[in-house]
Amino acid sequence: MDIFEKLNYICANEHFETDADFARKLNRVYNETPHGVNIHHQRSSEIITRRVNNYCKRNNIKLEDYNGPLPFRLFVIPQTK
Repeated sequence: MDIFEKLNYICANEHFETDADFARKLNRVYNETPHGVNIHHQRSSEIITRRVNNYCKRNNIKLEDYNGPLPFRLFVIPQTK
């Protein structure tokens, strides 16, 4: 199985996983990726975004303050006046 097939499989079964288990499986695949190779998997990005948004709503925190298990980072550019 290549990296994208593994990600497709993980994403197809994401409804059975907690955020921590889903993150662990994603990280295992990402760690198998050769150094210097960037990958973009649209479906996993959508699932991570949805889960992070749900986490923030449940815990009443701002998106930029997310501290859960999923591989998500938000960079806020300060507004200048």
